[in-house]
Amino acid sequence: MEIYSNSTRFALACNTSSKIIEPIQSRCALVRFARLSDHEILGRLMVIVEVEQVPCVPEGLEAIIFTADGLKLLSDLGYSPTDIIITLFRIIKNYDMAEYLKLEFMKETGFAHMRICDGVGSYLQLCGLLAKLALVRGTAKAA
Repeated sequence: MEIYSNSTRFALACNTSSKIIEPIQSRCALVRFARLSDHEILGRLMVIVEVEQVPCVPEGLEAIIFTADGLKLLSDLGYSPTDIIITLFRIIKNYDMAEYLKLEFMKETGFAHMRICDGVGSYLQLCGLLAKLALVRGTAKAA
């Protein structure tokens, strides 16, 4: 680590810095950030929508902000992504929807659960699953 310290920089992002081992912590500069307000998040979402030319409605952007806060709440209550995916799987299994859609949802949920069990970024997998389910639903509506 010391050999390349003049030419190499790392950025570590974490919620709990105490989980980073001391030898690495001692070589880091801690930068703490406060939680963004809903107004700040909405402003940034509007910039992204304009740059990417994504059609949207204000209610959709508010739903994104609400959902992000909901994920934090689930985490604060102690629910892991595995708990959430297992519950989602049970809901999908019993929810009244087209059989094709139900099978696709169950397949994608199963893949996400498998990747989480393999240790691949659990919250990232949860977000990816939600995006994939929205994509599957959108494809089914178009057909």
